[in-house]
Amino acid sequence: MKLLLQLYLLFTTSYLYADCGTKLNPAIYTTPTQNINNLSHTSSITSSINMQVLENCANESDGGQVYVRADFTPNSTVLSTTPPFRLINNNFTITGSSTTNPTIITAAIDYISQNFSLEFSLKNNANGGTGAQITNNHTTYNIIPATISPESQSNVTTLGGLVYYTGGTNVGINSLGIRIENATFNFLYQKPSSEVINALNNTTLTIDLGRLDLRYYHRGNTSIIFTHSTNIKLNIPLRFNLPTCQLNVPSTLNLGSTTIDLLSNNLTQNTTQFNIDINCSASINSRTFKLTILDVNDSANTNDQGILTNSATTTPISNARIQLINNLNTPTPFVLGRPFNYFNADTSTTYTKLASAQLYKFNPTVTVGNIEGKATFLIDYE
Repeated sequence: MKLLLQLYLLFTTSYLYADCGTKLNPAIYTTPTQNINNLSHTSSITSSINMQVLENCANESDGGQVYVRADFTPNSTVLSTTPPFRLINNNFTITGSSTTNPTIITAAIDYISQNFSLEFSLKNNANGGTGAQITNNHTTYNIIPATISPESQSNVTTLGGLVYYTGGTNVGINSLGIRIENATFNFLYQKPSSEVINALNNTTLTIDLGRLDLRYYHRGNTSIIFTHSTNIKLNIPLRFNLPTCQLNVPSTLNLGSTTIDLLSNNLTQNTTQFNIDINCSASINSRTFKLTILDVNDSANTNDQGILTNSATTTPISNARIQLINNLNTPTPFVLGRPFNYFNADTSTTYTKLASAQLYKFNPTVTVGNIEGKATFLIDYE
């Protein structure tokens, strides 16, 4: 009797369910350049800004794609509690500034913190559906599947109590794009100094908006859940085209000569008028002009009497100086060494204001001699 042995081989097929081939971290979005021509300034980005945060997710063996879920948590260390979100704690960056002066850079950062705000929403990158408007900095927002188009709302599945998007035809997706939509940027009415404007002009403001948490698995394998987190960063190029104003005063002003007797008997002498001309590139109606007058010969000279240091090197006079007078309304001495409110602008673009210089005696005993003074006039507005 022969025993016939038959050997049966059982072949099974197994698949390697690999992670997605491309995963962004961070996901950096860049807006069109913001041209700031006036303050206050509000601009809305009408077109969406998209980034592919996941790509190459199909399993090579069986073509199985992934079911996905995405949740966004705002960055509460950067964004204020509610929109429009101010930027707090100076947790943002400004790159490309033309200045390296640390004092001016600090002033530029302070200006952004106090005067800039934004609003935005996030959604999946397919047309249709409504974006998730971010309304506070302490809530986690579901982006996928919550923002998919209405016709795809049924293309979901639940695993472990969480809802996943299964793709337009329920076979999963190979890549995932996230849009920033309805972005609005605001600058308040307050105008920074010209130094701060120069420091911010043609720079890029980068804001870490928050964290996008992704969960996904291959449709053929529910036992392996992949996770990936990416920071959503927003680059906003800034270009300031605010109206500029130039100031012109005479390069020299001759006060003439006087006698010791006249100056001894009068507090002031030889009052000589001159014009301060201001020309602006556009109207800055209702803004306040800020005038700064600096003593060229003594940068530390700060006083409310408009008195300049005597720079005469040949036989300088004693106990008298040149005094600058503001003739805008009632003649009063100019402030020296610090900015002060000069006058309010109207709809004009050119202005001519009267001023004067005179000899000023600050001690009864005056000796014969020469007197000179030099001043720099600077104009700004706020």
